[in-house]
Amino acid sequence: MDMADDLKDLLGKSKYMEPSEIAQIKKFAWDEFEEKVGVDIGKNSIIITVDSSGQATALRYKITKLESIVKTDKKLVIRLK
Repeated sequence: MDMADDLKDLLGKSKYMEPSEIAQIKKFAWDEFEEKVGVDIGKNSIIITVDSSGQATALRYKITKLESIVKTDKKLVIRLK
């Protein structure tokens, strides 16, 4: 058995669980705007990446609603791609 087989066995047994914050933010963006967003979690913030400035503005208007759904201590940051 070589190293590639060992890695394949290790990764095959584990299942990646997306953090609930990521799933909630993606669902919110789809439900509200029918748009996909990218989400990255940092140490002190959650970065939401959007495709357009219009999408970023629309999301900013609803940021308090999103914060109440996500319920996190981390700061929500909206960025353009």
